Amino acid sequence: MKRFWPVLFILAGLLGLAAAPGTAQKKEPTLRDLQKVAQQEPQNPQVHYMLGLKYEIEGFPKKALQAYQQALSLKPDYPEALYRWGELKGLEGDREGAIKALSQAVKLKSDFKEAKAALGTVYGQRGAALLEQGNWADAARSLQEAVALNPEDDAAYNNLGAAYVGQGDWERAIEAFRAAIEINPGNANAHFNLGSAFLRTGNKNGVLGQYAVLGNLDPALAGELFAALSFPKGKTDSPYETPQHGQTGIRPSLPSSVAPSPAYLEEALRRAPDLQGPAFESKLPAGQLR
Repeated sequence: MKRFWPVLFILAGLLGLAAAPGTAQKKEPTLRDLQKVAQQEPQNPQVHYMLGLKYEIEGFPKKALQAYQQALSLKPDYPEALYRWGELKGLEGDREGAIKALSQAVKLKSDFKEAKAALGTVYGQRGAALLEQGNWADAARSLQEAVALNPEDDAAYNNLGAAYVGQGDWERAIEAFRAAIEINPGNANAHFNLGSAFLRTGNKNGVLGQYAVLGNLDPALAGELFAALSFPKGKTDSPYETPQHGQTGIRPSLPSSVAPSPAYLEEALRRAPDLQGPAFESKLPAGQLR
């Protein structure tokens, strides 16, 4: 008879669900437990996913990637495995691979907030890299995706403003810098950039306002902004002229980083037996691994 979620039975003993009557304590599966199950159930994508989580928790990201890849080879539409695989690819620096996997996870599970956040972070990293290359248009597109997915990412908004400056779109740059400041009033780079944008557009009162804020946040940046006011209009060595050759005179922010969240991984491992999996025959008797 077919069992729809046989991993529930296979791992019942591991999680303490098949313990003696009256025993409430749960037993967390060990790495060796999960490796044994994966050997005995090689066609079970859920077990490979759980093994990947355990590898991450134990600090073996490359082995985790292999386990997630095995899970996805058996079940390509596995959003949880796609999320973890994509986040680890992002940590490796493979942004395009990460974006592909995380986008698929979000497509399969529209309310997958962790995957959305990770996807937004990777878009923010790609946008920051494009910004350094002076590729303003592509940087802006990537950073627009970042803030759409992570509306509270002040670094992405600040970098989006820098991309708009590179394109000469000062109005949208000012909006983006203001958004960054609204999210994080302590973002000194965003205040400096907003003051710089006001300087470029002739809003002297706006510049002085940002100078006053920076006086408390970062006196060195405040001094730079105030010194810029002394440049005669049109002077070619002013760093606040229309950008050329990749120079904006604007301070970008370091993008947020994709990083494993141990608490999430441990909770995901506890919840994994409740995730829906494909129907298939299990060869292991219930509670075998107690």
